[in-house]
Amino acid sequence: MRYRNEDFKILFHSYRCADSGEQFEDDHFAWLNYNQLSEQYHEKHG
Repeated sequence: MRYRNEDFKILFHSYRCADSGEQFEDDHFAWLNYNQLSEQYHEKHG
């Protein structure tokens, strides 16, 4: 995923609709995904 103009690899958390196959995230998964990005960014840039 892209974060602050840099690409990072994360384990993306989401749900997939069994009927349509559409992928989506709720507030909890959005927070987990964002937290992974920001942690990696801060590790890299201190």
